[in-house]
Amino acid sequence: TVASVHIWYPWFEKRFKAYESRWVGFTGGIATGYVTLYLLPKLSAITTYLAEGHSGWAFWHLQAYLLLLGGIVTYLTMERVDRETVNYPWLAKLLDHTVHGSYSFLVGYVLVELSDREPVALFLITVIMSLHLLGMNHILCHLKHANFKRHRYLYALAVVAGSMVASLTNFPPIALKLLTSLLAGMIIVNAMSDEMPRGEKGRLRWYLLGVSCFIAAVMVITWLRKEA
Repeated sequence: TVASVHIWYPWFEKRFKAYESRWVGFTGGIATGYVTLYLLPKLSAITTYLAEGHSGWAFWHLQAYLLLLGGIVTYLTMERVDRETVNYPWLAKLLDHTVHGSYSFLVGYVLVELSDREPVALFLITVIMSLHLLGMNHILCHLKHANFKRHRYLYALAVVAGSMVASLTNFPPIALKLLTSLLAGMIIVNAMSDEMPRGEKGRLRWYLLGVSCFIAAVMVITWLRKEA
């Protein structure tokens, strides 16, 4: 279901072009909630995991946040390449495909990892991730060199690949946690720079609606499952 978002997105954008400020604002609110109420707490949990049993230099306890910083720097570098690469457009495309392909892979992995949740919680998680990818696809279509319409099937396959890896293999937890930390930095910049309302008429109220819906969804999910 989530992988299909990549495939039907061009149809959706064309069909609902007249309402773009509304759904872009709404998905931007979802992205902001996702960053603040999921990614940042997850980084804290990853830091605790990495620090357990580690008696070396305490600075390395911050490695998840160092990778977060690395993700921020990488994304900003990618933005610079997107804007200024003329002689080497393939480099911009490579960076865009690597970042967003890896993120799609991680989405597929996480959905399988969370598949033991209650049906209502799993439904809400699926809706949230679908809306988040909707906003990501809008950025890919309009701000990047990725040629999304041509390569959208590859992104869909990345989601499927992530779910298959989660289902069929025992992916090293440390590798997954470090990849999550790196991509978190990229998504934070993405959400805060490209998906925030910037004065567009009517967009702020839809953005706030997206934030409110995300908060409500998280309240339901955490109520259904008491443990973190």
